[in-house]
Amino acid sequence: MTVTTTRRALLKATPVIAASALLTAPASAAPTSADLLGWERAKAAYLAAVDHAAVLGKRFSEWEAEMFADKKTAPTATIEYTAEGFTHGPVTMASYASTVDVSRGDYKSEYVVSRIGGTPEYAAFCRAVEAWEARPERVSLLERKQQVQVEWEAAVEGCGATWATAVEFPLSDTALVSEKIALLQRETEGDGGLLTELLNAVAADLARVNGRPV
Repeated sequence: MTVTTTRRALLKATPVIAASALLTAPASAAPTSADLLGWERAKAAYLAAVDHAAVLGKRFSEWEAEMFADKKTAPTATIEYTAEGFTHGPVTMASYASTVDVSRGDYKSEYVVSRIGGTPEYAAFCRAVEAWEARPERVSLLERKQQVQVEWEAAVEGCGATWATAVEFPLSDTALVSEKIALLQRETEGDGGLLTELLNAVAADLARVNGRPV
């Protein structure tokens, strides 16, 4: 691939950092085997981290789907109670029958407790929720939450670390610089800080290509 073709491919692939690539790059000397080996290792580590994070991200999503399905089985009830009376104009009521809908999510709320907190039906509903929470499958889901979340967060951090290593790896070959950009730019979408890191690294790489001080 010629230098001109490489530069055009680089600019087309990454218009955001086109300004960094407008230097007139001479024909690059063939990269050393050590440079190639180091870059291939950095690239492979990043790609492996991305794949690992994808696997764990899928596992976390599956756990979330299981939690959502399990929550749909939580107890709900409509409980009757005797409401306090009221006076409205000429109408006065000493008390009247009413109902309140309760669920696992709101059964301890002030609204619910103030209306049915002292009733046997409310006490029975509380026991039903406690029994539902104590189910082995529910306990297992909650225990898995910490594990899958910690593993996924660690994988994401691993992606960030290997991405930074690949970004900072010094290159002095236009084809490899183009490859670096194509590989790593997707992480910069919506993140100005990462984009700046990539911009600075590419500028340094292109300075090496041009024989300029970094």
